[in-house]
Amino acid sequence: MEKIKKFFSTYKYIILIIFLIFIGVLGFKIFYDYQQEQKKIIYKTVDETNYYSCGSHMFGLNQSPEDRDFETYSRTSFVLYKPSDVGRSEPYIFEVDTWVETDYLYFWAYSTRTYSRANLERPVFKLNRVTGKLHALKPNSTYSCGAFSDSCKDYTLKREEDYEILDCRRITENDFDKEFSRRLKAYKQERKF
Repeated sequence: MEKIKKFFSTYKYIILIIFLIFIGVLGFKIFYDYQQEQKKIIYKTVDETNYYSCGSHMFGLNQSPEDRDFETYSRTSFVLYKPSDVGRSEPYIFEVDTWVETDYLYFWAYSTRTYSRANLERPVFKLNRVTGKLHALKPNSTYSCGAFSDSCKDYTLKREEDYEILDCRRITENDFDKEFSRRLKAYKQERKF
């Protein structure tokens, strides 16, 4: 018992410092884990869709990220058109792939590929999250890259002249539905003989 008392009296400051460091590290870990858990809860529970009109383009941007680690968002509803040689093109709502890249949300509207998209093709739409402008790939511009194209990723980022830049305004879900219904009705009306 004397030896234990002597040990503690001799090394009490060292033991106290080690104990305080241990408590500090444990407290920091608990706080950090709590913060991460709260982020995950917020991340998973946000389920909001904001609707936008950018010139002739309309989309419903789902604000629910699908995977924070891989920076992917839940799919976004874009109004696209089936090409037509005569008359109006048929509008339809398509769930496009969404991916974050710096200040942009990239949308791949026509591809079913899920691997290394950034190296294989350019996004059809890019939404600048800072300015709120939509960069839409011009109709005659290609989005596909060659299978062994090493320069495609650079090409993706550097060829801004292939995109038209449109101002976006926020609209309600009701406005989105009404405008889509109007466009679809106009298409069907034109097809009546």
